Amino acid sequence: MKYLLVFTACSMLNNQCLDTLSTGKTFNSFRECSIAGYEMILDQAHRFPPLKYEADLPAFLFDCIPFKTETI
Repeated sequence: MKYLLVFTACSMLNNQCLDTLSTGKTFNSFRECSIAGYEMILDQAHRFPPLKYEADLPAFLFDCIPFKTETI
């Protein structure tokens, strides 16, 4: 089983979210995918301008979607 990391950005200010986007990154375990998701969210929080972060109240969400790979 492999896992695809997907990402959603939301605003807690207006309770709206952008469409979920695929990162295109796949992982061999749920643990690897989860760690990458948390690291990605932390990176996004650091990149967001501090005053805009406080004004927009962003929430960054991720999920690890399982999928089967076919072997030939």
